[in-house]
Amino acid sequence: LYIVILYVIATLTCFGDFVSNVNFLRPRLEGARFENGGIPKDVLPNLIALQEMVIAVARWQYLKDNPNSARAPSGFNKVNLELVGVESGSAVPVFELTTTQRTLNEQIPHQKTFEKAREFIVGIINHVEQEGRLPPAEDLPDDILEHLKRVGHDLRDDETLELNTTTHQTPAKLTRKTRSKLLHLASTVKHVSEMVLRGSVHKIDQKNMTFGLQQVYGPLVTGQIPDAYYDIIMQTFDRYKDNTRIQIQCTTQRNQHGQISIESITHIKPLDSLDVLLQLDEFRSLRDDWLDGNGLAPKHSNLDWLSGVFGRYYPRDLPLPHTYPTAEGGVSLEWSFDGREAHIEIDLERRTGEWFVINMKTGKSEDEDEDVNLDDPKNWLQIADHLRRLKEKTE
Repeated sequence: LYIVILYVIATLTCFGDFVSNVNFLRPRLEGARFENGGIPKDVLPNLIALQEMVIAVARWQYLKDNPNSARAPSGFNKVNLELVGVESGSAVPVFELTTTQRTLNEQIPHQKTFEKAREFIVGIINHVEQEGRLPPAEDLPDDILEHLKRVGHDLRDDETLELNTTTHQTPAKLTRKTRSKLLHLASTVKHVSEMVLRGSVHKIDQKNMTFGLQQVYGPLVTGQIPDAYYDIIMQTFDRYKDNTRIQIQCTTQRNQHGQISIESITHIKPLDSLDVLLQLDEFRSLRDDWLDGNGLAPKHSNLDWLSGVFGRYYPRDLPLPHTYPTAEGGVSLEWSFDGREAHIEIDLERRTGEWFVINMKTGKSEDEDEDVNLDDPKNWLQIADHLRRLKEKTE
């Protein structure tokens, strides 16, 4: 628990000589994962997103209340949210509004504006949950939906992020269901959606802090470089000629011309060259007759299916296979284990796979199975057991 607290504090705060603080927000995380009072690491980005959303809405609120101002005052940069602890009873992170700006009184600069932002956020979630629709468009800032889409992204079906304030009688409860409503309603206002993009960083504009991602299959996509992912984006750009790829989990916006841009980034990870989903994306460029005039190209819908079941059922502790398209429009997954090669020949149309192992010294086939239904997770468990036995023989 203390490691988690230190991690979030390091992420959410700029350390300094804080001269004042105000108890600001106590979001409650409910669900089986939080019963012991701890916060799993994969939930931490939700707290970071909540902090960023409060600051963004506070800036918008200030400009709304001060229409003659072109930008928020510099004092905003000296105000932050600091995680000071986690209360028991599920997991309740305690945030304080802090400042590094010395003042003659105890009040934090623009404190009321930040409090308005907090109430506005709670109000939006409550409105969607109770009314099934967004507040009137004129009351909604352009970027608030992008921030909202990042909060609660990693919640599970039985989990709730509850936001409670003294001015709202009913706590705002953000669940996967509520978040789905938000995303659906947002898509009717803007063409926004959640996407997973894979590709190479082929362009960087350091002046404007933007980057261009050339997808493995798909158009060039541009977006802002978040501070949290600056290093990995720059490293990927530096290794562009080595064909280094990354995977970006994000929300995107499509304009009237069909061009896609990244609105906000949830997570970025580097991709192994053997990453199966990456290889399947590459197969989308195949056309019929790709193999010396004979090969059939796999259907995109079938590749979508295989990407889904492999991502869900293939254990992460096992080595990645080499992935090849087959002449029949299917996919072959192949592993090498010290003189033995394991294969799964996948019939994408029937959604079945044939497992067999070839002893490279004798050229004989071993451990053959008939076609198995790859929609059944039990069959993936059997395949994993086969691979673990082969792996153990080589260790």
